[in-house]
Amino acid sequence: MTLFSELNDAANYDVTLDGTTKSFKASDGKVASIALDQATIPYATETEVKLVSKDINGVVLKELKTTDADAHYTFTIDTKGNGYTNGSKLYLNKVNDTAEATIEYKTGKYDQNGKAEGNIGPNKVTVTAVDQVAVSGFAVRIDDSGKSSFDKATNI
Repeated sequence: MTLFSELNDAANYDVTLDGTTKSFKASDGKVASIALDQATIPYATETEVKLVSKDINGVVLKELKTTDADAHYTFTIDTKGNGYTNGSKLYLNKVNDTAEATIEYKTGKYDQNGKAEGNIGPNKVTVTAVDQVAVSGFAVRIDDSGKSSFDKATNI
């Protein structure tokens, strides 16, 4: 897209093409915070955990998996023996097991004395395994086995 005027930071804009309109929020691209997309994951399930960077207005600038770290971002996970990582996915063995993620953003800018400017972190973030229902809200109830009979086949 070619723009002929400046966009204002945090302003909402609409773009219309062939009758379809899409909205977006402009950002100056300056990272103000980094965090994980989730601090809890279901236990005994490989789950992707991402680093998310946002600007001062909460606009998501970048999402990274552990396997996507680049020159500006560092993202590692230490399972502390409570599970494992498989590529970009984290697995924790049981409820309340934890892993520690270390996340960092580096601007690549330095002052006249060689001191880094504008970096965020490294921050330590704890990821905790919880019961599946706490994450998804999906619960299943098993009824008394004597209440149902499956001895006749019928069309539904």
